[in-house]
Amino acid sequence: MALTSMHKACCGAFALATAALCSCAQHEEAATPAAGPVQPRIGPEENAVDSRVAGVLAEGCQKLTSEASVALRRAQNPEVIRLAESIYLDCSSYLMNQRALVETLGLRPGESAVQSRIQASAPAGISELSSQALSDFDRTFVERMVADQNEILGLAEGTLLPTTNHSELKALIEVQFNPNMRRNLATARQLQTDLREQERRNRSGV
Repeated sequence: MALTSMHKACCGAFALATAALCSCAQHEEAATPAAGPVQPRIGPEENAVDSRVAGVLAEGCQKLTSEASVALRRAQNPEVIRLAESIYLDCSSYLMNQRALVETLGLRPGESAVQSRIQASAPAGISELSSQALSDFDRTFVERMVADQNEILGLAEGTLLPTTNHSELKALIEVQFNPNMRRNLATARQLQTDLREQERRNRSGV
């Protein structure tokens, strides 16, 4: 009889201890937040890469806005004028947004061989457009926009975007820079085809 009472007492104590352990485990599990996705570490080297990315895109936009400014003064064809306006406004808007983002992220200005090459090529383009005869200006400007935008977009999609570390800068390139550049490049290519066809008809007297 004494053994039975002792057995019951031991079972009761064990049940209470088990319930207490389960309660503690549940409390600990509830208090521990679920682990989220591991964020990539962004240190000085990654910041330096993103500074160079921003530098190349800024230099490309500045070159395009300078060339578009010449076209806004000298272009004759209304479609060419609209292209110049679109390029100027899109690039100016991107430059403003990127400057604000670079400041927010604390990125220091960075230079690269690609940025230096784009910067060095800009004066020649401006000089050519400024001295071009008005009769040939529209065609020359459109051909330059095809070449320049194709180069800059190729850099953005093929080299710069894949190496960008900050998600905010990557999003800005994906959402604003690349789509606008693709649209303006497509317009320039269509205008290039149209102007060449028009020249062919003029030569043949059609």
